[in-house]
Amino acid sequence: MFKAIDRRTEQEIVILDLHWVDRVDHLRALDRKDILICQRCKQPVRVRAGKVRRWHFAHKHLQNCPYDYESPMLLKARAMLYQWLVSKFEGGVTLEKEPGSDYFPRSVDCWVEGESDDIAYWIIESRMKPERRDSLKRGFEEIGAKANWVFIADMLREDVIDPNNLHLTTTEREFMQRSVYDQPVERSRFRIGKSLHYLDPDSEILTTFRGLQLIHAPQLYAAGCIESHQMSEVLVLRNTGEFGHPGEHERLEKYKEEEQKRIETERRRVTGLREFTEGASARGRISYPVPGPEKKDSEREEYLKLFEKEEATCEICGKRTRDWWTVNRATNTCKCYDCLREEK
Repeated sequence: MFKAIDRRTEQEIVILDLHWVDRVDHLRALDRKDILICQRCKQPVRVRAGKVRRWHFAHKHLQNCPYDYESPMLLKARAMLYQWLVSKFEGGVTLEKEPGSDYFPRSVDCWVEGESDDIAYWIIESRMKPERRDSLKRGFEEIGAKANWVFIADMLREDVIDPNNLHLTTTEREFMQRSVYDQPVERSRFRIGKSLHYLDPDSEILTTFRGLQLIHAPQLYAAGCIESHQMSEVLVLRNTGEFGHPGEHERLEKYKEEEQKRIETERRRVTGLREFTEGASARGRISYPVPGPEKKDSEREEYLKLFEKEEATCEICGKRTRDWWTVNRATNTCKCYDCLREEK
């Protein structure tokens, strides 16, 4: 663990904070007097501040405490994530936060008091049973925090043939999240997609898979794009806590601009079609723009769905149909698309 409590004052002491670098002797003095205690079990902890491992606290006696069972990889990832968040947010970052709910098996790795909502980060280092996954989700819903899930890189299983493809466990599939940064990759390859983040504490690299889409049930997924950068280069969305890799924000803004232009073009097209048909209706005959022969039926339907059409009798084949491209309301006769396709 990286946080202890001063039992005299209830002050939280995070040994990773820089101001303790020159005051470690003071912490050791508190250690000898059993003043530093674990925030969960309230038992004395000792200062571990050597030259090899990252500084931390450890129980003086074995206790049935969740902090006793945390792996070195989890602790290393938690420390890295905390120090990265401190560099992004001025104050308001809490390490190893006790959420005060029975839904959580341990403390929340990192917690940020956001501008609108609180933001939480939970590191996942192994598969979870269904009841554990459900409990975590209900817990964050109960406390009203936006949860960001971070997987340890050891869980990553890339396909041996295509590195863009991943074999995802049920845990990974359950905790995939939709990000605003998935939007720019949707139209290029996929209709929808979600993201997963993998943190390697040894190399300090965060790898993110965007636009993940199922391609072979139940576990083979393909990514629209892959971003991998040092944590020091990764950015953050301050309102949600989402990770943002270099260049992603610019691509998102470009996508929004292009999407706005596309919507405006479509709006003008629909407005023009309606004005055209309103004028034609006043003359007694309504004609729809006819897609060329190279157009697919689905593209033709895109024209037709803009209008509510009533049944009429085809002037050529005599059948009653709603699938027509021009109609005379005075005689309730039409010319249908079947005759048009057959060039009658």
